[in-house]
Formats: sequence, C-alpha cells, structure tokens
Amino acid sequence: MSETNESARRWSGYVCPDCRFVFRVPRDHDGTGLVCPGCRRLLRIPREGDVPPPLTLGFRKAAAVDTDEPPSQPDEGERVRHSEQHKVRKRKSASSSGSGSHQVSWEHGTSGIHRFGRLDSIRMRWLLGGGVVMLGVIGVGIALALRGEPDAQTITGGESISPEHPPLEMGGHEAAPAPAGKRSEAAMLVEAETLAKKFFAARTIAELLPVVRNPDQAQARMRQAYPDGVVVPPGMVAFNPDKTVSRDGAVVRVAVRTGAFELRGLDLVETPAGLKIDWESWVGWSALGWAEFLATKPTTPQTFRAVVRAVDYFNFAFIDDKKWRSFRLESPTGEHWLYGYVERDSAVDRKIQLHPDLKQAALILTLRFPERTPTNQVLIDAVVSEGWVEKEP
Repeated sequence: MSETNESARRWSGYVCPDCRFVFRVPRDHDGTGLVCPGCRRLLRIPREGDVPPPLTLGFRKAAAVDTDEPPSQPDEGERVRHSEQHKVRKRKSASSSGSGSHQVSWEHGTSGIHRFGRLDSIRMRWLLGGGVVMLGVIGVGIALALRGEPDAQTITGGESISPEHPPLEMGGHEAAPAPAGKRSEAAMLVEAETLAKKFFAARTIAELLPVVRNPDQAQARMRQAYPDGVVVPPGMVAFNPDKTVSRDGAVVRVAVRTGAFELRGLDLVETPAGLKIDWESWVGWSALGWAEFLATKPTTPQTFRAVVRAVDYFNFAFIDDKKWRSFRLESPTGEHWLYGYVERDSAVDRKIQLHPDLKQAALILTLRFPERTPTNQVLIDAVVSEGWVEKEP
C-alpha cells in the first residue's frame, strides 16, 4: 500500500452543519468533540455508521466526502468566502452565531424557531394595542378642541365672526345704529371697527367729520389743527389686538395699533347717532399749544390735556412743601413738560389724588402761570375731566 493511501485512511472529511465549512478530521477523533475552524463552534464528530446531522443553512453544493478517499482540500478562495460569510452573519445578529441561545442546529432541533415565532406574535400584539390607544387619545383631543372653539359672538384678530353683524367694508352702507345699551358687545365692536377704519384712513377734514363726535365743534378745531384741510392718515394695522374693552359711562375705549406699529387707546362715545370717535382725545387737543403756552406764560387759565405724575419738586414760589403738592405735567406727545402745583387739602388737590397703583394719569386741567414767574412752574386751577374725553355739559 502506498504512503499516499495510508495517509488518506488516517483522515475523514467533515462539513460543519452550521457554517458549511469543509475540513478534515483525524480518524481518531470519531465520537469526540472538535471546534469548527470556520465558526468556532464546538461540534461532535460522528462515529463510523452514525447518521450525519442535517445542515441548517441553505443548501450549497459542497465537495463530496468519501470515507475511503480523503476529501479535496478547499482552496484559499473558498476559505476566504466562508470566513467573510461568517463575519457578515455575526454582524447581522448575535443569535445566529454558534453560541447563540436560539441557534437552530442538529443538537437543538427547531425549538429556536418556535420561540422566535412566539416573540414575534407578542410584539405584534403590543404594537396593535399601542396603535389602538394612540388613536383613542387623538380622537379625545379632537373632540375637546372642537368643543372649545369660540362661539359666533367671539371677536378674533380684530374681526367679528358674528353672523348677525358681519364687518362692514370701508365705503359700504352702514345700517342704522341700534339704541345705546341695546347692542351686544360683539355688535358694538363691529361698529367701532368700521368707524376706526374710516377714521385712520381719512385724508381730509370732510372725511373725518362723519365719524367723529360733535362734528360742528370738532370742525372748527380741525381747521385750526389742519389749516390747509389736509390730514396725514396714521393708518391702522390692528383693531383691539389685546381683545380688551373698557367702559366709563358712555365712553368706550379699545386699543389700536397704528401704521407706525404704535399701540394706543382709542376713545369712542355713545351718542344718539351711534358710536362716534372722540377726535380731541386722540390728538390731545388744546386751544393753546404747549410751546406757545411756555413761551408766553399767560396768567389766565388755559385748558390742556396732560399726563400727570406725582413728584417732589419744590422751588422758587413753591418751595414750601407743607403748603403745596407738586406734579410733573407732560404734553400728549411728551415733547413739552412743566411742574404744576395745588394747595394741599384743597378741592383740586382731593380731585387730583392718584391711586397708589397708578404712576400717572391722563387728565384735562386748567393751568396758568403765577405773576412774573421766570420758571416753568404753573398753578393747577381746576380738574376739568378725568381722562381726555370732555364730559357733556
């Protein structure tokens, strides 16, 4: 017998049932354990006559194994393919490696497959249950949102959505106003917004007069304020942006944002002809201008709309702080200012007292300079009105 045949009988060919790696095993290892060179899994080498274990991976043609002839040694390329296949399989899932707890092999049968099936079924039930709960939450949220929508009388974004009182377009025909006190707040705001649109777009005195209070009186004052009859419209970008309305008798105040994005209060007055805008309070009308008043220092009372702040300034003719109470008076534009004084505990003093929570107040006052005073200190003769809207006589 040749040396080559003798060498072949000392070896047996073996295919790893897990990774399909083909290798040779010495005959004296039959019935013992061996680590697969490809996947490093511990294998039991069957004895002669044993039934080979079934292959667990997809069928792939392998070299024939003959117990009498040694199997052909796999070439280097095949070893590299086996090795790369094993690495990819390990990256995909640790459960497919030789040490995985759910490995399917000739030692464990198909129990791992059944366990995977049960896990998938459990996961699917959890996903379906979570989806049902999520749909329920979304449905409840939609129902709450629909129930919380504003009703038909709500004013949003400066426009009324009341079906009974739709916003009137500029230049449209206005319906006859309802008697004072009979309109809802929504209807009143619709009327006020219509007036405001016309007021802030007016370019002439003639366009202002139909929407202002006391047009006969206002016309004479407007001609003094606008000698050429031309009005520069401030424009309006938002009506009642803070959605707040205040009332003081017949006076209604709302906020507007002008074309210069300045937020200001607009005063309207309930009249027999419906709501009208108080032009004098908007422009801070005074018969004598502040600049002229400060320059000429008249000793006769003059009426002014002023912003009033309490201060402690006592000097010159008003140095006695036990006799006088002092205030800082500013023009509506804030361009001019002076100091005003009243005698403590007088009727005017009691009327001009500011609330502790207020740092300033808008008042209509009559002011005059003392005789021969060189300073910017004036006497406050009277409080005409709290606020800048003149009361009806």
